[in-house]
Amino acid sequence: MRKALQPYVNQYVLGSGWITDWENMDNGSTRVYVAQPTLRKPNKHILFDNQEIISTEHHLNLFVDKDWLKQMQGWKAEKYKHIAFTGIVKHYTRANGTHDFGVYPTPQSTLHTRLDLLAGATSAVNDHFSISPETLGWVEHVMPKVLGSLMDQLEEAGDRLPTFNGTYDSYKKEITDWLDLANRMSQVIRSVAGNREFRRRHKIKKNFLPEYSKVNPEDTLDLVDLLEGMGTTSVAATA
Repeated sequence: MRKALQPYVNQYVLGSGWITDWENMDNGSTRVYVAQPTLRKPNKHILFDNQEIISTEHHLNLFVDKDWLKQMQGWKAEKYKHIAFTGIVKHYTRANGTHDFGVYPTPQSTLHTRLDLLAGATSAVNDHFSISPETLGWVEHVMPKVLGSLMDQLEEAGDRLPTFNGTYDSYKKEITDWLDLANRMSQVIRSVAGNREFRRRHKIKKNFLPEYSKVNPEDTLDLVDLLEGMGTTSVAATA
């Protein structure tokens, strides 16, 4: 019996370990067996590896709801893969009447994945379009919208922010830095487009700003839909 978990019943925890097996249960959930799991007390300001350890167990059962699995965008259990998870400690009764404690996973933020996607997309837009209406639309309308959404997700996560890849403070700084970069890029693009000498240096045929001002910002690029279509949560993550 995992007695170290008893004081944390109905509390939120972070954990990591290695998947060794899984099975579908009659109640509609999937029980995932995790070997050598380490559970830690969550603190949104501290990376997972540095948080206080609650317990390291021989193994642990994760009870994953099938409906959640459908929302995990391709995630599937694989033997001997590392898994990082968040969840609620709960008491359960085995078929033979004995008792123990397991973890019921909760959806977790994927801020780090979306920030990586934004960085890649921004680089691609800049490389492909250079100084253009498309790039200006990206930095003035797409980036602020996406970054605003990510900041909202960060704040909404509250004390349940998983810190496997970053902390509240590091995520907030990264989002703020991206917003500052978008603003600086906007200023540069507008300066170049609006100055004849600068346009010559950058081989831009004409000042596109007058035409750009008449365009619907939502029509500048359709990559907003791509970014917003990314999964914002997942029950568990493997690496």
